Amino acid sequence: MVAPVAVEIPIIDISGYLAGDVQAKGRIVDEFRNACENQGFLQVVGHSVPADLQSRYLASLAEFFALPAQEKEKVGQSESECHRGYERIGGQKLDELDENATADQKESFSVRRDRPLGRFLQGPNQWPENPPQFKEIYTEYYDSVHALSMKLFRLMALSLDLDENYFDDFGSDPDGISA
Repeated sequence: MVAPVAVEIPIIDISGYLAGDVQAKGRIVDEFRNACENQGFLQVVGHSVPADLQSRYLASLAEFFALPAQEKEKVGQSESECHRGYERIGGQKLDELDENATADQKESFSVRRDRPLGRFLQGPNQWPENPPQFKEIYTEYYDSVHALSMKLFRLMALSLDLDENYFDDFGSDPDGISA
């Protein structure tokens, strides 16, 4: 029997980069590059997503997912022309081509930027009535995480020895987020 391998996921504090500290920026870029090349994973701390917002977001999600299935299904993806809203447990399976694959044992809630119907997966979001602040908190979190992702794109560009703004156009129009 093979012994399990312990994996250490690098934790990178990007607060110096966000503060504009030039010395910290070089160190953080090196840490980012090293983590991507050697581990393929990393955890970012010292970022710009407020802890209070993270807590409110997670509490709002927990409150939504604790609702009865019938209540959640009111904003089910089956009610959306653009595949947005609640996805029930078993509503998806990782390997759609394998007839014997079991359905995923997870539920989720997906949104994207509100857009007119027309292009694939574009259209309006669905929002539940409960919890009452769900849409407001989700949207605030979405915007905050998008702003963070743009900063991470810049760190990635620098770690690849590209211009810091190289990926800006790729993330300027965010597609979506699922919880």
